Amino acid sequence: MVLPVSLAISPITDSNNMCACGKRGCLEAEASMLVVVKKAIEGIKDGRISILKYIEEDHPKLVGDALMEAANNGDQFAIELLSDAGYKIGKALAILMHIMNPASIVLSGRGAIVGKILLAPIQQALHKYCIPRLAASTELLISELGFDAELVGAAILVMENVTT
Repeated sequence: MVLPVSLAISPITDSNNMCACGKRGCLEAEASMLVVVKKAIEGIKDGRISILKYIEEDHPKLVGDALMEAANNGDQFAIELLSDAGYKIGKALAILMHIMNPASIVLSGRGAIVGKILLAPIQQALHKYCIPRLAASTELLISELGFDAELVGAAILVMENVTT
């Protein structure tokens, strides 16, 4: 069984951060790319050492892309930010695995670009929060389709359900 996972799993923390859905403690309010970008901007302003010295706050998508590229190029600040998000995603996946017991989970979307960086902290969280036999029986995969995975999946569903 392959399950699409949304970042809007609610709630996973006792954090007071407000989510776009109006609730507090959602994964989206803790580990989405927008949250990681905000942390990157704050860190750069506070003098964190990074190759992300000149970032445009008005363009979070561009900052996110630059952040992921920096992480893939070994920038420790960018890796730290993404690792923190990955750990929180792993905690949410542990909850999902307890409920659904999936055979595999596919990481897709923009974050698939840094999937290899996210895997280690996700695995750490799974080791801490997931029943070992469930974690061992669930395969974690990184989509090779990247940002287009959802579009390709939707197109396939339409094609499979169209009667000729």
